[in-house]
Amino acid sequence: MLGLTNTLGIGEYKAFQPGDVSNLALWLKNYVDVAVARWGDQSGNENHVAQATSGDQPAVVDGGLDFEQSEDDHMTLTTRIDLNADTGFTLGLVMKPESYDSTQNCWLSDSNSEFFEFQTNGKIRLKTIGTGAATSVLTYTGTPFAAGSKFSLVLTRAALATSEDGGGVLATYKDNATLTPSSTSNPANSGSGQIDTLGRRDQGNDRAFDGIIYEVVVYQKELEGSELTNLNEYLAAIAKL
Repeated sequence: MLGLTNTLGIGEYKAFQPGDVSNLALWLKNYVDVAVARWGDQSGNENHVAQATSGDQPAVVDGGLDFEQSEDDHMTLTTRIDLNADTGFTLGLVMKPESYDSTQNCWLSDSNSEFFEFQTNGKIRLKTIGTGAATSVLTYTGTPFAAGSKFSLVLTRAALATSEDGGGVLATYKDNATLTPSSTSNPANSGSGQIDTLGRRDQGNDRAFDGIIYEVVVYQKELEGSELTNLNEYLAAIAKL
């Protein structure tokens, strides 16, 4: 586990940073350039997320953004991110859901119907489009995403060209440990994806997230080996702040 040093400020860690890995498309960093109207992208792509409507702006809390489901808080990316089926993808977040209801809690989405969400406090649900598209539901034992708990989550999808671990296969990690589903529908999801919205489902303008998002990283490739290990350690350390 990566530790803080006495010479570093809040949200800064020695050694690994998400920008050390190629194909980083988005990095919303805890305590860095975060405000109710804009959270600045640290990936170098200037793909900032913003919200000009005051009634839809989340509040700044502990270096992240607190989304109120009842107020439809959400942010829009400057540029849509494509998640290519051939290269796979990796999503990493630090978050604290505050409540669940029948509308689900969507973290990332696009107007073309793709989304990533908690269907319940024990299920992740995602949808892709195009060739090989599917809606996948990953069901876990217990309530690993319990309301009121702060945790790191990493979701990867294997590149189609990577036959040894199965093209399109999904994997999840929570707090720097593998999180294995007890059951899965459509575990090999080989469709393409896009992201343009943080905090709700863009198509239909519903399924708003209720809780705090502290950090977000998106890679346009499947991370493996030391890159995946380093990312999990980095996000798990932030979740302990």
